[in-house]
Amino acid sequence: MRPFVAVPTGYRAVLDAVEREVIASIVAEIVELLGADLDVVPPDLQEATLLSRAVTPDSAVAPDDPAVRRLLPDASRDDAEVSQEFRRLTESDLRDTKVRRLVAFRQLLRAAGEHVEVPRDTASDVAATLTDVRLVLADRLDLADDDRVEALYVELEDDEPDDSATPEAVELAHRRRFLGSVYALLTYLQESLLTAMLRDLPRGGDR
Repeated sequence: MRPFVAVPTGYRAVLDAVEREVIASIVAEIVELLGADLDVVPPDLQEATLLSRAVTPDSAVAPDDPAVRRLLPDASRDDAEVSQEFRRLTESDLRDTKVRRLVAFRQLLRAAGEHVEVPRDTASDVAATLTDVRLVLADRLDLADDDRVEALYVELEDDEPDDSATPEAVELAHRRRFLGSVYALLTYLQESLLTAMLRDLPRGGDR
């Protein structure tokens, strides 16, 4: 993998086929977490809703899955009534916006060769999508604060999990290492994309 850099057409990163497919698969899982069906995605992402299950007023409550709750957070931690009303009014549109961005990013990955190019006019959407994917992975990895993130990076630098442990423990350790590696990869990609985008901003005094 090579991070994003600015090119005349936008921003370009280098990802091999395995990296692209792994990220695309995780993105697909998050689309499903948000209640969408990839099998019914319209050809034009600007047309129709992608959600397979409409969010009705009666269901506008905080999601049970903590990862989805990170994607669709409460408007207020102190006023449950305000949060519920805000969710009733906005959650369907917010879900749809996130799903559209996720699906577009997945399509970009699956259509790309090793050079993944993001046009400038969609770079902010890709950056937001990378945030959403990292939020879900952070929940699954129990990364509640910066200290746990740092501990994960130390863990990834250590040797492989102990294969002499129970099969269940080994499987969990390998899964954590896999998800942790994807989280680190996406973090690096997002940081490089944001850095490249910031460098493109006009400097003070420039016209």
